[in-house]
Amino acid sequence: MTTIAYKGGIIAYDSVMTDGQIIVDGEFNKRVSSNGVDFFYTGVTGDIEDFINTYMSGNFSSERNLGITVMVRDQGALYHTSYDYDEKRIWRMPMKKDTHYAIGSGQHFALAAMDLGMTAKEAVAYAAKRDLFTGGPINTFEVWSEQEEKKAA
Repeated sequence: MTTIAYKGGIIAYDSVMTDGQIIVDGEFNKRVSSNGVDFFYTGVTGDIEDFINTYMSGNFSSERNLGITVMVRDQGALYHTSYDYDEKRIWRMPMKKDTHYAIGSGQHFALAAMDLGMTAKEAVAYAAKRDLFTGGPINTFEVWSEQEEKKAA
């Protein structure tokens, strides 16, 4: 799994890829960009391509079960997305800019850390201390550029 956290316009994510309880890659990039849309994912790495193809098609239905949860930055908005096994489709929930979120196996640790005032990056680092499936270098991504902020104001 992994830990991905959002707070204050920053997404932070770890870089450990596991297979069961084995670390396969300690510096894996969990951010994928496609046609200007950024995907930050946790779950089954092999499902990200199908998830992206389904998402980008605009038809969120998929007969294939996707074991993945994703934060998506799309056209200046941020979404929490995942696959609904009962509905056989991807659901998408807008995320508020002024709150914080976390997904993945270390999400509870990261949320508690951000509640106590830590940044997204600090929260992922804290989660890595407690969650077996979180670790390696922590990457960050600025969700909104200054130019986008001025446009929105």
